[in-house]
This record gives sequence, C-alpha cells and structure tokens, in this order.
Amino acid sequence: MEPVNNDSWPDFFERFNSRHEDFIRHLSKSFPNLKTAEFRVCCFLRAGYTTRQIAEISGRTLRAVETTRYRLRKKMPLKRHEDLALFLMKL
Repeated sequence: MEPVNNDSWPDFFERFNSRHEDFIRHLSKSFPNLKTAEFRVCCFLRAGYTTRQIAEISGRTLRAVETTRYRLRKKMPLKRHEDLALFLMKL
C-alpha cells in the first residue's frame, strides 16, 4: 500500500468524498471538534481499512493509530461494547 501523506491525502479525500459525501457532511457537523488525524482515521475506517492498514498507509505507528481510535471513542457516543468502525459505517 502506498502511504497517504499530506501530498496524496487530497487525492484520497476527493475520491472518498465523491462516494461518501453525506458521511463527510454528517461527521463534520456532528463532531466539529475532531482533529485532522482523527478525521482522517474516521475516513479510513469508513472506507474499510483496518488499524494496521491505516498505520501503514498513513506512515504512523500502530500505537499512534490505536491512540487516535481511543480518543475518537471518547468523543463519540459509543458504549464499551460498540465497534467504532461499525458506528462510522452507520453514520
């Protein structure tokens, strides 16, 4: 997988947004306080990427992506047993 760095993120985001425009709008409106890294992880999860794949393509460590997922869970109305990726798929 090719890393999605700051230079290639706009291309990924454009393709993603063309397929998931309502998701982007709803995510931004529902959670306006998301940091850039959190927003990107949400997009990758919605696109079906695993935590390990997100780490590989974003050039971040697995631990960094796990920490981002943890912070997202705290910001979103998820119960302990709810899956973040499934929550984002339904959003």
